[in-house]
Amino acid sequence: MKHTPGPWKVIKMEGSEDLYIESRNKPGWNEFPIASLIPYKNAEELANARLIASAPELLEACKEIVAIFHKEANEGRYPKFLLGKGWLNLANAIAKAEGK
Repeated sequence: MKHTPGPWKVIKMEGSEDLYIESRNKPGWNEFPIASLIPYKNAEELANARLIASAPELLEACKEIVAIFHKEANEGRYPKFLLGKGWLNLANAIAKAEGK
């Protein structure tokens, strides 16, 4: 199953202390809540909401970086050892996000 399309946005409900992470790109919906922080209490929770909201763009950027680097490495432009632990961590994070 694919995630709800981005972009996602952090929305603070007027007159309340509730934060929602929403997508406005789900077919048939004007807005679609992805997650909520009810009530949010501090700057750390706001930062967490922003991180969650950036997830679709971060996932796509990571996938693009890995694909480009693997293509370059397979064409002999970079030694395979440069893939290293950082690239493995990135690949594992992508797999985690995609439920693999």
